[in-house]
Amino acid sequence: MLIRNSILVIYAALVIGLLVAALPQVTAQQSYSAEIIIDSNGVVKVVINGTAVSGLNKYPAPVDPIISTMTAMLNGKEVASIYVNKTIYIATTANGTIQIQYIGNITSNNNYLEFNINNIGAPVKIVLSPNIVLLSIPSNIISVRNIDGKLVMVILPPATIKYTITKTVQTATPVPTGTASAAPPQQTTSTPVSKSQSGGQNTGASPGQPIVPTTTTYIVAAIIAAAVIGVAVYYFKKTRAANIPDILDRADKMILEEIRRAGGTIMQGELQKILGFPKATLWRRVKKLAQLGFLEIVKEGNSNRLILKKKI
Repeated sequence: MLIRNSILVIYAALVIGLLVAALPQVTAQQSYSAEIIIDSNGVVKVVINGTAVSGLNKYPAPVDPIISTMTAMLNGKEVASIYVNKTIYIATTANGTIQIQYIGNITSNNNYLEFNINNIGAPVKIVLSPNIVLLSIPSNIISVRNIDGKLVMVILPPATIKYTITKTVQTATPVPTGTASAAPPQQTTSTPVSKSQSGGQNTGASPGQPIVPTTTTYIVAAIIAAAVIGVAVYYFKKTRAANIPDILDRADKMILEEIRRAGGTIMQGELQKILGFPKATLWRRVKKLAQLGFLEIVKEGNSNRLILKKKI
């Protein structure tokens, strides 16, 4: 089964490669924006917004994804997507707005967490929860603002982000006044980037720019690619365990183990009594585990039922 699934993924990638080489590219720039959110648990969430047209669309991934967490919505409906070589591909026969969400792949070191922002040739917004402390300041900052206690930076990739999580809420990480690239707070975060600012990235089209077929043959090829991608992603997600980085601590594992002992489902209030965690602490950890795909939270009256979706 693993060999079969690998062949499907490779075949999908080959189809995409052939389409990318064969389809002409349009010159009009399409909308594209990328936001990286580091929540209070240190989880990195990535949201990409853009447009799509009939054919094969490609969107650069600002952070390498945990593939099993990636979802793509076209006009509010989920569509198949595939990740190949730092790029997300979506084949569709409809036009509209696209939103891609996933959890970024991070690495855990002794005292901090770390992830890389890829050179996508466009600015990226980074939103940090109040208890996230940066251990290094990116040198290519476009703007910095404080919104509702959260530090919001717009930077021009590439960059490496190192951070740690504090137990108590801290003020937003200050940016040194000597940072030449930091702009005044009132500067907007939608600053366009010219090709000369892209760090030498040699891409045939602007980020988020769809590859538009001009003949019926290309449309049929795109439909075939969509079908192949859909099958590949289905089997890939069904059989491959998520490559979750080492961000689960002892308390997270205790929660998952206790739910497993209870038969795979338990009321949140009952779990709190068993573990003795403060209510707010347990709720934060439960939301984190749900975001990572380990739990499903089902509302029952005034309480929540926690359902184990996968084991560590």
